[in-house]
Amino acid sequence: MQDNITRYSEKDIELILTKHLGERYASYRQIWNSVNYLDFPNFPIHIDFELNDFCNQSCIMCPRNLKSHPNINYRFSNKHILDFNIFKKLLMKV
Repeated sequence: MQDNITRYSEKDIELILTKHLGERYASYRQIWNSVNYLDFPNFPIHIDFELNDFCNQSCIMCPRNLKSHPNINYRFSNKHILDFNIFKKLLMKV
C-alpha cells in the first residue's frame, strides 16, 4: 500500500510558496525570520483579525478555553462581529 501522506519541513514549505508566490513572498519571509524582540520593523509583518466573537470550541492553544486558561481577565464570546467599515479603516492604515 502506498503512503499518500507527504511531510514537508518548514524550509520545504517556504521553497514551495516562494516558487508559487514569487520574490515578494521570499522578501516577506526574510523579514519575518530576521525580526527579533529588540528590533521591530516600522510596519506590521503579520496581522490577525478576529472577525467575530462566536467561537464555542475548546482548542487547547486558545485563551478562550477556560479549562486551559482559567484566569482570563476579560469577557469573551460576546457574539460581537467586527464591523466591516472598521475593518476597512484598519486595512487602510496598514
